[in-house]
Amino acid sequence: MNYAKYHYEELVKLLVVLSSDAETQLKACGIGNAEDELAIDLETYFTENKEQLVNENYLSPDVASDIEELDRFFEARSGNDDDGFWTGIETHGDWNKVRDIADAILKKMGKDNLSINIQVENKYGRFGKNLISQTVKIELVE
Repeated sequence: MNYAKYHYEELVKLLVVLSSDAETQLKACGIGNAEDELAIDLETYFTENKEQLVNENYLSPDVASDIEELDRFFEARSGNDDDGFWTGIETHGDWNKVRDIADAILKKMGKDNLSINIQVENKYGRFGKNLISQTVKIELVE
């Protein structure tokens, strides 16, 4: 498996999600805490693999620098639960900044023509009341 390619493809999906409206972001994250999940996914797909993504020419150094700016934006808010950022994807103004940064990155990458298709599959307990698992699949669409 080409891990750099996998992380690049997941990063592009994530950037599309980050550039999307709150409703789409919530749907893409499923039952988890969307705000935390999006920041964790950025760390997983970009921060932990940045060097390989640049070295294998999936990302230019310029684009990687822009994505680092987005990562710093999240880091600056870490540990600060008081301002509502980590629970306010629908209402906190800084989420519009996140969307704008992600949109600008996609434009620079030439990927601003992409959208996503989100499929959510819920599984319920025997009596159909309690959600016991959820699978979210995100596909890129041109």
